[in-house]
This record gives sequence, structure tokens and C-alpha cells, in this order.
Amino acid sequence: MDGKNFRGLKVWQLGMQLAEEVYRLSQQFPKHEVYGLCSQIQRAAVSIPANIAEGHAIGSTKDFARFLESPKVRWPSWKPTCCSPNA
Repeated sequence: MDGKNFRGLKVWQLGMQLAEEVYRLSQQFPKHEVYGLCSQIQRAAVSIPANIAEGHAIGSTKDFARFLESPKVRWPSWKPTCCSPNA
């Protein structure tokens, strides 16, 4: 598997667009959130295309598919604190 092909994947391209949009929108957050919520959502958004690229570097298509299905890259089951009624 060619190490550059992941850039052609629609899911990677959408992940990059999401990360760019999250960074753009997070600039509007209050300054006191820069190191809290803002940082957390930026890292989460960047992790999507980063995990795709990392998995692609593993080698075979079968290994790549297995990597994407692994718990490491699944959506977390936690509720964001910003959406909690007790926050």
C-alpha cells in the first residue's frame, strides 16, 4: 500500500476539513476556554485524519481496515462535559 494514498480517501479529506473548521470556530471561544474545552475539541478533530494516516502506514489493506475498526479509533462513549446538565 502506497504511503501517500490516504490523502485520496474521502474520509481523510473530510476529517481535514472538519479539523480546519473546528480550529476556525474555536477561535471564537472565550479566552478562558483556550486550554480547556477549546484544546480538547481541537485535539479530537485532528485525531480523525491523524488516525487514518497512522493506520494507512501499517501496511496492507486488510491491516488498515482492522486498524480503523479497532477501539482505539472508535467514537468515545463519554458525554462531553459541556453538554452535561450538571456542568
